[in-house]
Amino acid sequence: MKLFSAVAVSTLLAITSCSSNKASSDCDKFLNQYEDYMNKYLDIIKKAQEDPTNTELLSEMTKLTQEGTQFQTTKPEACKDDKEFLSKLLAIQTKMAERAK
Repeated sequence: MKLFSAVAVSTLLAITSCSSNKASSDCDKFLNQYEDYMNKYLDIIKKAQEDPTNTELLSEMTKLTQEGTQFQTTKPEACKDDKEFLSKLLAIQTKMAERAK
C-alpha cells in the first residue's frame, strides 16, 4: 500500500510539475509577445511624434492599437494569479512607461 501511495504521490507531483511548467511557458510566451508589441508600439509613436504628417506611421499606429486589444483577452488563465507573472508584467509596463517619457 505504501508503494502505491508513493507512486500515486509521485505521479501527482509529476503531473502538477508539467502543468506548472506549461503554465509558466505560456506565461513567459505571453510576456515576450507583450514586450515585443510594446516596443514596436513605442517605436511607432516616437516616429509619429517626429513626423506627424507621415500617414504611413499613423496607419501603422492604428493597426498596432487594434492588435494591442488581444493582450486584454489572451492572457493565459493560469497566469492571472501568478505572482511571478504579475511582477514581470508590472516590470514591463514600468519599463515601457519610462521609455515613453
